[in-house]
Amino acid sequence: MQEGKMPTSDLVKIIIFSLLQIPYIFFIGWGGVPVLILILGFFLAKRDQKISTLNASIIWCKYYLYLTAVIMCLCALYIVFIEHTYATNEIFQYVIIPLIAFLLLPISYFLFLEHLYRRPIQNNPHTFLVSTKREELSILKTENMKSYSVADELLKWKELKDQGLITEKEFDEMKKKIIGS
Repeated sequence: MQEGKMPTSDLVKIIIFSLLQIPYIFFIGWGGVPVLILILGFFLAKRDQKISTLNASIIWCKYYLYLTAVIMCLCALYIVFIEHTYATNEIFQYVIIPLIAFLLLPISYFLFLEHLYRRPIQNNPHTFLVSTKREELSILKTENMKSYSVADELLKWKELKDQGLITEKEFDEMKKKIIGS
C-alpha cells in the first residue's frame, strides 16, 4: 500500500457511511446536525493536521445520539405516565412500537458511525492528514525549481520584497535556497 492511499475496503465503508447519511438527513432533519459536526471535524482535522480533532467531532456526534435517545425515552414516558390518553391495550401500539422504531435510528447511526466511519479513519490517519497538494505546489523543492531559471526566481522574490509582501530576512533566506539549489 502506498503512503497516503487508503485500502479499498475502508474507502468503501466511508462511501457507504456517506450514502447512509441521506435518509438520516431527511428524517425530520435529525441527521443534519451530525453531518455538520462530522464535516466540520473533518476540515478542522485537515487544517490542524491532528486526528484528535476528527475524533472529537465523532465524540460530539455520539453525545448527540445519546441525547436523542434520552429525549425519545422521556417523551414515551411522558405519554405513558402523564398523558394517559391511550387505553392500556393501546400503549403497545401507540407508544412502545414507535419508541422502539425511533430508538433504532440513533442506535443504527451509532453503529454506522463506529464501524463505517471512525474505524477506517483510525486505521488510515495519514490519508486524511497528509496534504500532497502542498508538497507538489511548493516551488522551494529542488525538483520543481529545475524548470525555472535562477535569475527569474530571484527577480520574482525581489519584487515581493519591494512590494513589502516579504521581509529582507525572508528574501535573503530564499536567495540562499535558490542560489544553493
